[in-house]
Amino acid sequence: MFTGNSDDYYNPDNSYINKVLEDRRGIPLSLSVVWMFTARRLNLPIVGINLPGHFMLKYNVPKVDIYIDPFNGGKLLSRLDCIRFMVNAGYQFSEQHLTPTTNRQILVRMLNNLAEVYSQKNDALRAEPLKKAVTILA
Repeated sequence: MFTGNSDDYYNPDNSYINKVLEDRRGIPLSLSVVWMFTARRLNLPIVGINLPGHFMLKYNVPKVDIYIDPFNGGKLLSRLDCIRFMVNAGYQFSEQHLTPTTNRQILVRMLNNLAEVYSQKNDALRAEPLKKAVTILA
């Protein structure tokens, strides 16, 4: 079973898909990407939801608001649950936060996450190329 790595959240390995697959642990974004790859193979309409501070998924069918939190064991959430989550985390809600994200936005967020982790570790050798890639993609 895949699970959120809350014990070592800022470990760079949490953002590398190969390590997430090996360790079965990651952050919300990387676990969501694994779920999305799997859903795509199964022809399931799962899309990424780019909430600030916590990436989630949505079962994307008309008139149904089912959100999925892979970091917390695949917990199912309603639209209202997602709004509460954001407000409780100190973010102001915008309808845009619950719209499906693009692959490019996912990649930019993943690169930003890694750049920030490496910056916090004072590892400019790894952080700077990631920041340049974000600038190119954004």
